[in-house]
Amino acid sequence: MSELCTNPKKPKLKEEDEEEEANVSCREEQEEVLVALVEHRSNEIERLNNHISNYQTKVSLSLFKVLIFLCFYFAFLDLFKVQ
Repeated sequence: MSELCTNPKKPKLKEEDEEEEANVSCREEQEEVLVALVEHRSNEIERLNNHISNYQTKVSLSLFKVLIFLCFYFAFLDLFKVQ
């Protein structure tokens, strides 16, 4: 009987240790998930920045082509100006 009185504390300690280990394990898993999320978001930002750069290049090239077209257009109009 005396064993029953002194031993209930030990299982509680084991339960508390197991609970603490579970909490630590849960925190570690959460940290891993958070690190993976940050890496994923960083990769997504890099990919989007590449898209932005690509589109900026295309817009610049298109504006250059429009400028060249307008220069030739007005030069052509000036050549055939009726007086």
